[in-house]
Amino acid sequence: MMPPMEHYEASEKRLELTLAPDSKPLRALGRKAWDKVAAAAGAKVLSRLSTEACEARLLSESSLFVWDDRVVMTTCGRTTLAAAVVEMLRVIPKTSVRSLLYERRRERFPDRQPSSFLEDARILRRLLPGRTRRFGRRLSLYRFGRRPAQAPPTVELIMHGVQAAGGLPKTLRGLLCGFKTDEHFFRPSGYSLNALSGKRYCAVHWTPDGADSYASFETDACTDESLGEVLRLFRPRCYDLVRIGRKTVFRHCAGTAGRRPAGRRR
Repeated sequence: MMPPMEHYEASEKRLELTLAPDSKPLRALGRKAWDKVAAAAGAKVLSRLSTEACEARLLSESSLFVWDDRVVMTTCGRTTLAAAVVEMLRVIPKTSVRSLLYERRRERFPDRQPSSFLEDARILRRLLPGRTRRFGRRLSLYRFGRRPAQAPPTVELIMHGVQAAGGLPKTLRGLLCGFKTDEHFFRPSGYSLNALSGKRYCAVHWTPDGADSYASFETDACTDESLGEVLRLFRPRCYDLVRIGRKTVFRHCAGTAGRRPAGRRR
């Protein structure tokens, strides 16, 4: 995640694209194809990490994870994920796409973004006709197709007013015992971490900015207990919980209070 600056947008956009059975593996598209996807969004690849099942790219503005049948990309700042989808579909046949989920979270400076959620949705609809859904003003979704039942459910914590204590990176690595990790410290401040264990992944992004400090945590290898540990570590003023599976669950919570995250299904 880029270092905080005046009017820097830490809030993230996220997409997940899955393939139909018997499609060409996404990892077979090669390094240059995914570098172009990152560039189309307005991001640069800083480093790479891989296992036998997944490739992770740590970006100048968040993360990109590629499996054979699925890609997850999360970006912040003034990035344009709709443009990244356009670039993906230059090398992925539309008929091979089983599902697409695009998320856009509430932004501090929406007027400084190159596009709005509705403009992004219009671009995506021309490519992969789907539907939009909003969870109040905090989260907007565009969905095409149906997420495969075998795709692992993911959990996202979007945390605001973070009061993380010193030594956070070391503590995070301790929480991710058994994972290979790749991290980057931005100047003057800011931190990103990608982690892989076989097929499982985790991404952490933190932008210190006083009372408006922001952090996100997403993974497909988590329990309510470990989510509680993350919340106690970051100590947010408030947070949003998003669970993505066959259905989407969203919950906005004030403070941490050591409670297990819950949610409402939509």
